[in-house]
Amino acid sequence: MTRGDERRGHDAEEEKADMYTMKRSAHAALALAAVMVLPACATTEWGTAMDVPRHVELRLEPAAWTLANSQGDARLSMREYVPAGESLERWTRFVSVQTFSDARVPFPGARWAMSECRALLQTRCPGATWTLLSEAPDDGTYEWRISGCPGQPDQHEVGRILRLGGTWARVTFTVQGRMDPATREEWLRRLGETRLVAGAW
Repeated sequence: MTRGDERRGHDAEEEKADMYTMKRSAHAALALAAVMVLPACATTEWGTAMDVPRHVELRLEPAAWTLANSQGDARLSMREYVPAGESLERWTRFVSVQTFSDARVPFPGARWAMSECRALLQTRCPGATWTLLSEAPDDGTYEWRISGCPGQPDQHEVGRILRLGGTWARVTFTVQGRMDPATREEWLRRLGETRLVAGAW
């Protein structure tokens, strides 16, 4: 292999990494706002591919979704799913399930998390639209959409933050482009049916 071939290979890897960062950055930035110290988590094993964290009940069809990323430790966890045949580098739909214990990660509540997410999103993408769909002290549902944001593909997300005892969860569904009305209604229904179940950390 010549130096030119090596350089072209290196450039291709950098381009791939840039694409990965660009496609995930809007969603990942909000994940940071919601769980604060998530990047400090260590990678761990979580059992079968379609197991969401054991205290979250979310309906995902095993044939339709692939577990693309799993991180966690004693404080918090994150699992990310993409449609079967897609990857973190190239996806059209994206499901994220994050859980954490407020005994280990201090968390002021659903209103604070949604406020932080909104502020971060609108700082990154000033033209972003944000809608608060429902709110209670321990539960909130929201929706955001970005279009024409520099360095970002258009994205549309619905999400829910909920609590049971000392455990919080943030569950999101994101699409590239704009979500069609039927898909939006389906995922708002799924988010509404999602629940935390009692279980030891």
